[in-house]
Amino acid sequence: MRRRTAEQGLFWAGVSSPPNPADAGLNMTTVDGGFLVNGRRTFATGAAVADRLVASARDGSGEIRTFLVDARAPGIGHPDDWDNIGQRLSASGSVVFDGVHVDADDVLGSPPSGDVRISLTSLAFQAILAQICVAIAEGALAEAADYTRRRARPWLLSGAAAAAEDPYVLAGYGELVAGVRAAGLLADHGTAALQDAADRGAELTAEQRGAAAATISAAKIVATRTVNETTAGIFEFLGARATAGSFGFDRFWRNARTLTLHDPVVYKARELGAHYLTGEPPEPTAYS
Repeated sequence: MRRRTAEQGLFWAGVSSPPNPADAGLNMTTVDGGFLVNGRRTFATGAAVADRLVASARDGSGEIRTFLVDARAPGIGHPDDWDNIGQRLSASGSVVFDGVHVDADDVLGSPPSGDVRISLTSLAFQAILAQICVAIAEGALAEAADYTRRRARPWLLSGAAAAAEDPYVLAGYGELVAGVRAAGLLADHGTAALQDAADRGAELTAEQRGAAAATISAAKIVATRTVNETTAGIFEFLGARATAGSFGFDRFWRNARTLTLHDPVVYKARELGAHYLTGEPPEPTAYS
């Protein structure tokens, strides 16, 4: 498997050992020539449609080992249990390992400890989530604006010849646009802070990592609030006819509502507040 990682046209997905103690995750036991992996991951985005998996499991000593495996290997199952209201195409259902054999050569090893740079991976994911939230809000605004220009009708008391000339509609869009643009700038600021931390290489300190985490937390907080407000708020300027299922404007809200529950944003606010008031850096976890 390791010799074939450069194959073209393959889709890879990740199945990590859980940071959430409520999810038992994957475990591996040593056998001749390799390991047997058993367990279940509740959320494994993309695993159901992947060609190859990069997975991690705990061995008998509790150490986490990362390995490669064919996504269709004997013993790997993909229950059809992704029934959430949004992010329907993310294929984020569970994956089951039932006696899956992994060759010793396909075990990449264990994550190094004591290197603060390793913890940047969780910050990268949070920065990506902030950018996705901004993108969803931008998409909702663009489609809503097109509908308002071409289909929406002015309210009878507006005195306007078209919905796009109604002063309240114009002001409403202005508020949403301002919020989305501000969230986008803050998300870009978070991405830049991540890049700066990564560029420091081995010289990166815990304090510098903490400052980057706080910046990204700020972006995540604002992007979360903005996308939920924007994807719900556009309906105020579209009108009742726009709620028809054929238009699908609700998909923006459904996707945003599901994505923004990935991890509680209130903990990002607590981390940011603590860093601002006391200088306490966010604790490095799989989510921060």
